[in-house]
Amino acid sequence: MPKLKENLLSYTEIKDKAKILFKKASLPSNEQESWRKIRLSTRANFSPFFEETESRTNIQLLDYSSEQNDAQDIRFIPLRKALQEEELSEILEELFKNQLNESTDFFSLENLAKAEHDFVLIIPQNLKCSLKLLHNIETGNSVIHRVIVCLMDFAELDLVEEYIANTDTDNNTDNNKKALKNPKQAIYWNTVTRAYLGNNSKLRYLSLRNYGKKDYHFQHFLSEQKRDSEVFYGLAHGGACLGKDFVESRLLQQNTNFRGVGIYAGTEQEFNDLEMLANHQNSHSHSSLLYKAIVSGQAHSVFDGKLKIAPHLKDVDSLQTNHNLVLSPNAHAESIPRLVIRAEDVSCEHSATVANLNEEALFYLLARGISHQNARHLIIEGFLNDSIQEFPLDTTQKENLLQEFKERLIKTIK
Repeated sequence: MPKLKENLLSYTEIKDKAKILFKKASLPSNEQESWRKIRLSTRANFSPFFEETESRTNIQLLDYSSEQNDAQDIRFIPLRKALQEEELSEILEELFKNQLNESTDFFSLENLAKAEHDFVLIIPQNLKCSLKLLHNIETGNSVIHRVIVCLMDFAELDLVEEYIANTDTDNNTDNNKKALKNPKQAIYWNTVTRAYLGNNSKLRYLSLRNYGKKDYHFQHFLSEQKRDSEVFYGLAHGGACLGKDFVESRLLQQNTNFRGVGIYAGTEQEFNDLEMLANHQNSHSHSSLLYKAIVSGQAHSVFDGKLKIAPHLKDVDSLQTNHNLVLSPNAHAESIPRLVIRAEDVSCEHSATVANLNEEALFYLLARGISHQNARHLIIEGFLNDSIQEFPLDTTQKENLLQEFKERLIKTIK
């Protein structure tokens, strides 16, 4: 029992220290490498989101299916409560103790200090299941959520984490729009998802976002992998006027594999910066990153693909690929590969392309009687489809997602 009290005290102390540090923190400057492409200006620009106003938000666990009868053993509970349970506290003690030291940037520190919902999702040993976490907001202007996902040995999980703005998107119902006092207001999203994988476990994850045009988002995903584990990270992102993503996989032990696949549709003056890191810390580990962005209007996409390979490792291979399709003369897409390799027995490749709409392909389709709009639909579909096919969605969901991306982009092209 004393150890449980110690864990709970540690939780409270960490939150209190984070609050003190956050009050003294400043927004990142363009002099910092990770932030040199994004213009945050001054803290005053974000003051409506940093005020101590009450927001009513929630996280719902939905749509689970399991191949075994012990699906009821899946746990989704507040971290504070989990630390009071002897069995869970033993698992979470090591996972939680370093979070203050790892919350190094302004937004991750704010998340640790102010998260309205701080949940733990536990998938027991040998269980295979599919789950969905739905994040949304009913009142207020900010969503600050934190989720820790723990897969025990030999567990397998398909997890879709969806973020719904309930603002100016076409997919929201009238009831959802009425939930906010001002359905056209800007929403501030600051979320952290941390995944911990036991031996021989597998996670197929998708972050599915449908933000409003005025929204801001700053989000972190971190996975830590033990021996023989596999992580697929997927991202499908549309909307938000400005945002930054940090995605990191730590391949801690041997025979680990990480696959990161993302798609982004930027329109009007939207800006998104994705920083994705494969951090190899042991031999016989493998990673591959694929990011595809389509931008129109004056939208701006940045992909910062990072690779770290520790000294003396063997049999490590990594591949980074970034393809960008620019639909308007004032839209921009950038690719920034950063490789830090301190070992010799490795195989590393990176490639990037930035291309305009293929006029030859468009002419070919038009010459065969396909309308201008349908021709553009086909080109966009061909660009995105292979990435969407990797996502942990059923056939209908994949088709709907592809259609949403096409409609978002087509209506902005003149």
